[in-house]
Amino acid sequence: METTNYFQDIPYQSKITPQLIVISGDDSAKIEELKQQGVPIIGTHSQSFHCDEVLATAMLLYTNKFKDSAIVRTRDDKLFDTFDIICDVGAVFDAEKLRFDHHQKSFNTYWSENDTKDNGGIKLSSAGLIYKYFGKEVLANILQEVWQTSYTEENLDQIYSQLYLEFFKEIDAIDNGVTLGKDLNYQIRTDLSYKVSRFNKEWNAPKEKNEELQFKKAMRCVEEELMYQIKAVSQIYLPARIIVEDAWKNKDDFHPSGEIIFVATSCPWKDHLFEIEESNGKQGLIKFVIYKDNRGLNRVQAVGIKGDQFGQRVTLSKKWHGLRKNDFDKIEGFEFKDLDFVHHSGFIGGAWSMETAIKMAEISIQEHNEEQATKVAPLAQEQKQVE
Repeated sequence: METTNYFQDIPYQSKITPQLIVISGDDSAKIEELKQQGVPIIGTHSQSFHCDEVLATAMLLYTNKFKDSAIVRTRDDKLFDTFDIICDVGAVFDAEKLRFDHHQKSFNTYWSENDTKDNGGIKLSSAGLIYKYFGKEVLANILQEVWQTSYTEENLDQIYSQLYLEFFKEIDAIDNGVTLGKDLNYQIRTDLSYKVSRFNKEWNAPKEKNEELQFKKAMRCVEEELMYQIKAVSQIYLPARIIVEDAWKNKDDFHPSGEIIFVATSCPWKDHLFEIEESNGKQGLIKFVIYKDNRGLNRVQAVGIKGDQFGQRVTLSKKWHGLRKNDFDKIEGFEFKDLDFVHHSGFIGGAWSMETAIKMAEISIQEHNEEQATKVAPLAQEQKQVE
């Protein structure tokens, strides 16, 4: 296998090598030779290619059954039944027969059984189909080969599901003509689907420009993106998820209120926390997250409001907003001498001792609750008078 070039920071060995056979369906002699040699054949359509079938065929090279396959590009229906698997052509979807087309009118397959067009679901393209049926095997093989890592079934399921949402859903949407929205101010010309389209023969390209070679180039492009996407989920997203899940499990041991958690390692925690709260039916429970920064300072960060970029469930005490250590030192009788700073908006602060960090959160929650109570009391009195 060919080693990736010097500038790539993922140490994978590409399956898209000069030796990979990608041929036209017109080359009947070569197809017959491949069959005689027992080489598995992946079939897809000829002429202009798209990101979905390029990605689908690239993924199949990471499966045990199709790792040594050749790829034949054709629209000749008579050939399809002679191939081992078909992607994005043939007007048949039958997973048992390894036929994975999505263009037929009868096709109605989504990622989730609960998805429909009415609730915003997106039908699968050939990329989504191959990922749905072969994705876990592809992931397990790549994770072992590239990062020498094996995962529990639960963690592999997490990677599998998250990678669809983060990556494959976009490919499916674009191939099926689902737009991001109406009246966009600009067009995106750098997404993976657009990059793949650039490998197609231009209208004015020389006749000798080879479509099959261009298809291989596109496969190399999507293979690299697949590696980066898998890295993002398995090596960045999942480790952070595990850390935040542990913090959630230990929240009552860390603080009796259950509203303050300690994240043992600084990591991206916000989206994970929102999802964990929601899955446990506890939306809005956590008010502050405490974690150590690279200086050893205990950071106390307010939990934001989902969908609100700047809003917080509870801010740190208003009387501390914008103050630094020198300011606190000047306050006569100030109790927390190791309190280091509080941001002017109150969304984050820090203290050198864990005891002070916890007190910062406790006092802030208490003041917030008292403030809310003073707002609610007049309304309750007014309602009582009406009754």
